[in-house]
Amino acid sequence: MLAALAELIRRRPEAGCRLSGPGVMPRVWAMGTAAEVSVQLAITERAADSLLSLAWDLTVKLPVTSAMLRDGIIDLDKARVIAGQCANLDPAQAGQAERILFATPGIGQMTRTMIRDRAARAVMEVDPDAARRRREDAARDARVETRPEESGTAMIAGRDLP
Repeated sequence: MLAALAELIRRRPEAGCRLSGPGVMPRVWAMGTAAEVSVQLAITERAADSLLSLAWDLTVKLPVTSAMLRDGIIDLDKARVIAGQCANLDPAQAGQAERILFATPGIGQMTRTMIRDRAARAVMEVDPDAARRRREDAARDARVETRPEESGTAMIAGRDLP
């Protein structure tokens, strides 16, 4: 699915976003792409945008993570964690962080939390300022979420609050 979404991004660049060769990904996908994906997958636009971002990151910045996901060494949740930790890195820096992270023996048996911590350390080793930028980006997306629980009660969560 992520490979198909990456291809959708490649075929639908934002107006004025030039592609410089076959298989090259645009920096920005066309407006409305997330809405179309949300309808096709019966998910929210926010979830569709998140999937598109992950597909772009795995294709452009994190090819080793993409291969590990494809080969079943890590799962989708772990790939999301790695992409999230590398969000403020450029492709070259993300590649360095991947090499550091995947040099760790037994990465496939690690928990999500263990991978998150090791990815955060790898990112700090590559770009010490990345953690600060990541925190600032998250603060711009601060929100309170509510969801109904199956029991009939509700759940409330504060996300990225200071």
